[in-house]
Amino acid sequence: MNYQLDHNLGKLSVSVSKGLRKILEEKFRTKGLNISSDEWIVITHLYNRGSLNQSQLVDLMGRDKVSVKRFIDRLENTGYVSRMTVHRDKRYKKVLLTLYGEDLYRKMEIIAGQTIGSALSDVEDSKLNICLEVLEIVDQNLKKYRLA
Repeated sequence: MNYQLDHNLGKLSVSVSKGLRKILEEKFRTKGLNISSDEWIVITHLYNRGSLNQSQLVDLMGRDKVSVKRFIDRLENTGYVSRMTVHRDKRYKKVLLTLYGEDLYRKMEIIAGQTIGSALSDVEDSKLNICLEVLEIVDQNLKKYRLA
């Protein structure tokens, strides 16, 4: 396959990701929610998966440890998450949503759903499913490539 500067997977996926991120953060701010899209991702993983340790969040988000720690620190300072020491090793901590964080998730989920719904409004379900399948395959191929 020949590389095309203006019409390629990398450019389009970055453009869509940045666009969604920007609009989502704007909508959060207009509702008085000072949460970044990365913090929203942390909250979403914790809401849907329960408590996780920082390494698990790093893997799920595909971000570096320092950035994820910063997101968790900020969410902890605002009372949305808490860290809980597990076992006798004080270095091993689980991160979990507080009740305040769960309430925040429910508010933000509505905004996120509406935003994604608007972005997909002219996309047929069959085309969306094909797009998602292709992206899953590309993601798996890239994971294999990184491991090789």
